[in-house]
Amino acid sequence: MYNAAIDTKFALILIGMLFSGAASFLYCYKLVYGIYLGHPTSKGLQSTKEVPVSYLVPQIVLALLLVLTGAFPGAFIKVINPVLKEFSLSQIPYDGLGIMDSAVGNFNGLFIISAFVVLFLLILFLIWRIKSKAKNNLNRFDISYCGEVPSQDTSLHYGYGFGTELHRIKFVNAILKRSSSNFYESLATQTKKTSELFSRMYYGNIHNTMIIILLFFSALFFIGVN
Repeated sequence: MYNAAIDTKFALILIGMLFSGAASFLYCYKLVYGIYLGHPTSKGLQSTKEVPVSYLVPQIVLALLLVLTGAFPGAFIKVINPVLKEFSLSQIPYDGLGIMDSAVGNFNGLFIISAFVVLFLLILFLIWRIKSKAKNNLNRFDISYCGEVPSQDTSLHYGYGFGTELHRIKFVNAILKRSSSNFYESLATQTKKTSELFSRMYYGNIHNTMIIILLFFSALFFIGVN
């Protein structure tokens, strides 16, 4: 996609793609922090245990496939190119198993994955060193912010209210107020209320169920006649 934007000289699209890539990274950071580095959102979650192995195996398999695809793209392109050829489409150039070629440069998947793994392990080591020197007998509520001590109902999760402070920026707040999220939230609320109504009419009452079916087929008949 980046190569196509460069080849066609669509500078604005390329800039937008770069910004969206950075935004996606920040959003993924929120997800990673919330899962692996965040505090429990409630006291009851402090005793949460790991999921069974049957839940972990599919995730590990998919993660390994992603790593292998990134490290050795040529192995997969070798399978994809014959399909592209059959459809008279341009084939993807590659050099060996780990390098993808293009008109503006190449992608060395093995080098990038290796650098990422080394950096990730370094970050884990630094976190381990910092935590090993910290006191482990502190309660999650042994903190204060501007003189306010949190209670059991206070959410200490880093992802809670993520991005709320952006509303303080005037032009960002103006954009967010005019976003389509309000429309979709209203639509979701109305859909939920409608589904709850039908659920109350349907669940455990055969008479209401028959009435709903009769009304449904009556509506179909009315539409067909008109």
